[in-house]
Amino acid sequence: MTAYDTEALTEGQLSALIEIMFLAAFADGEFSAQEQQNFREVVSRLGDARLTSDVLSGLMLRAAVQLESEGRGARLAAARTELQDQDARRIALALAADVAGADGIESREREQLKETARALEISDAELARLVGQA
Repeated sequence: MTAYDTEALTEGQLSALIEIMFLAAFADGEFSAQEQQNFREVVSRLGDARLTSDVLSGLMLRAAVQLESEGRGARLAAARTELQDQDARRIALALAADVAGADGIESREREQLKETARALEISDAELARLVGQA
């Protein structure tokens, strides 16, 4: 996968990016050990010094709590608001596709990626391109 520079993202944008990745990994309602490992590997490839293990754990916990209390649609809308830049949205979707593809992209994960693309105002063609790169 292509390396992405996340250093220029604000903490709020970085949090939204991690949340989108989490939502993709949790598409089937499970966050298996393999998915967690792949998630951490994708995050480590970002090379963003702000994403320590403790920070990442906190972001994932917050994402899980907010998903439970607000629902997926509300969380995607919040991420879209935070990620106003189209390039940041593409990065988030590409990383989500990478996370979802850890064990092959199953139908529920594919639907989650489509829902995420719509929420982030990314076309189906762009989604197909990003999934192809993952």
